[in-house]
Amino acid sequence: MSTGTLYFVNTLGAACGALAVGFLLLYWFDLRQVVQFAAGANLLASAIVASAVVWRARP
Repeated sequence: MSTGTLYFVNTLGAACGALAVGFLLLYWFDLRQVVQFAAGANLLASAIVASAVVWRARP
């Protein structure tokens, strides 16, 4: 995965996340639940990227 691809995916995720929070998540959940969901999503995304980096570094 190139750096440009990671920037693209990050920007796309930020835009979709902003729309989702503003129009959907705050309508259904309170602020605390939305923050907990966002923290979990960030942990999941970092775990996926970290595992991809480790997998590509193997000989």
